[in-house]
Amino acid sequence: MWLDDLARLFADLRSRATEYGTELRRNEALTRAALIDPVLVQLGWDVHDPGQMIPEYHAGRGRVDYALFDGQNARPVAFVEAKSLGTPLADKLAQAITYCNEQGVKYFAVTDGQRWEIYETFRAVPNPDKLIFKVDLGNDPDHRSALRLLWLWRGNFTGHGDPETATFPDAETPSTGGAKSSDKRHRQPTRPNGTSRETDVEGNWKPLRSVLSDLRRTKGQPPPSGIRFPDGESSAVKTWRDLQVSTANWLVSRGRLSASRCPVVTSRGTHIVHREPTRSDGSPFVSPVEVAGMWLDLNWSAMNHARLTLELVGLLGEDPESVFVRWS
Repeated sequence: MWLDDLARLFADLRSRATEYGTELRRNEALTRAALIDPVLVQLGWDVHDPGQMIPEYHAGRGRVDYALFDGQNARPVAFVEAKSLGTPLADKLAQAITYCNEQGVKYFAVTDGQRWEIYETFRAVPNPDKLIFKVDLGNDPDHRSALRLLWLWRGNFTGHGDPETATFPDAETPSTGGAKSSDKRHRQPTRPNGTSRETDVEGNWKPLRSVLSDLRRTKGQPPPSGIRFPDGESSAVKTWRDLQVSTANWLVSRGRLSASRCPVVTSRGTHIVHREPTRSDGSPFVSPVEVAGMWLDLNWSAMNHARLTLELVGLLGEDPESVFVRWS
């Protein structure tokens, strides 16, 4: 599974940061080569292709450490600002936002090779609140970090133009750089058996990821009648809430979810599953449901039930892109 490759890379980089920490803390160029470039390469960015990445990119009166391109437009799709290992990331926040505003770039990342923070430039909020998510490769679980940093996968920018609505790579995605810049087409990820993720004609199953995209655009969609998990097991559902309950039960049966694994926390800091029916801020769940001695809070919209179902699957080491639903 491609997610496993990314998680293994994070483990290797954590060991590298520990072994060479002294050198990396005083050398930004070394941090970029040893810790940052490998992550960008694994996420599909060819660091040697100017059609995908330009280092030391001129932005107004200054320079951005990395400018990322989709291969189709002259304007970068994202900036990455780098710091030597252990340097406070806040030192480059205002600078990065200034560069993005000057160049009309919507997204940027600030990283020291272990900590990654992803921001949306044009949010009408104070600079720190522009944060979308952050990852600490030195302390966070590797698979959770991999799931979050998939946001920065190159296909999310080249396929749909905006990572908020894009699909994620699957197990077949190469781990040595992205597609050649001469190939302008977005290649739809495929399931291991070769069928498209966009449709599964046998049984009329539809990827839950694409259903989530539909729910973001259209309200009032009726709930599916069934959900199918990455191992092929399926379960009947009657409501959108049932997606989370069925998924939690399946993860318990697979040995992925147990009380010792709780709390399971989203990238936004929300408890998906916990030993007690309490949120991360200590307040009680609004609509608690018990599953195998653990608690889920099901007070959500249809869109959030779908989103949290996918996030729960990914956080516990399974492939969220192989979760399907259907309507009778």
